[in-house]
Amino acid sequence: MEWMTEHWRKSWPYSDWLETQPMMPAQYFQKLSGHQLWECRVGLGRHIYRFMGFWDKGALIILTHGFAKHTQKTPQKEIQKALEFKADWERRRK
Repeated sequence: MEWMTEHWRKSWPYSDWLETQPMMPAQYFQKLSGHQLWECRVGLGRHIYRFMGFWDKGALIILTHGFAKHTQKTPQKEIQKALEFKADWERRRK
């Protein structure tokens, strides 16, 4: 797990900032309509990235994966991928 933390810090420059926030600002984090998924939005230069995630027991956000978003609407394949990760997480947590 330590490797993942170090990899995260090197690959995403806002990781240190994100860890110090008592609350995620609303403009960066919103619930997807019709799903138990949340989307974290990050802009780096001219690029916009999205990280999909879900809440584990209301206290911990689990980020499933990230992708570069090229359209206004979240692609269905990215939603499906996040739902599969969520189902796997819940299955292993029982």
